[in-house]
Amino acid sequence: MKKRPLTASILIAMKLTIVQMALSVVFAGALYANRLEGQEILEKPVSVSVKNERISKIIALVTKQTGVKFLFSPEGIRTNRKLDCNVTDVKLRDFFEETLRPLNIGYKVLEDKILLYPYPSGGVLSPIDKVISGTVRNEKGEPVTNAFVPSIGSISQRKRPGGPLVPSSSPTTS
Repeated sequence: MKKRPLTASILIAMKLTIVQMALSVVFAGALYANRLEGQEILEKPVSVSVKNERISKIIALVTKQTGVKFLFSPEGIRTNRKLDCNVTDVKLRDFFEETLRPLNIGYKVLEDKILLYPYPSGGVLSPIDKVISGTVRNEKGEPVTNAFVPSIGSISQRKRPGGPLVPSSSPTTS
């Protein structure tokens, strides 16, 4: 008679285990289910019609239409330049290729933002892809070990001969 309660308890344990495994699979799948928004940003439609307008104003218009935030250095991509732009319902990707690429302005999607950066006319070179190196020195001129110097926008750190790293207006490598 003891076999029945033992068999019943084993069946209950098996049912609970199966339910727990099924819930684990469902929740694990939900954790890995992400929307890819990086490429969706480039598919948003843009319409811009301006004459002799600064690049910074055009970027502001695109931001207002799409809700996309842009990261850039005004000096780096020279936003004071003026241009004519007349596009209607084009994808953001095509807008960049038609309007900004000829001005040597590249773009890179970073999560929900777009980084605009200058690149040489000979090819595409992102500031993210550059390695900036040098020696960080303290006030006494002694090297600082394990120092981290962030680079913000087009401001980079340049090694001055015989001195500390100083801000540079254009990205340099040493």
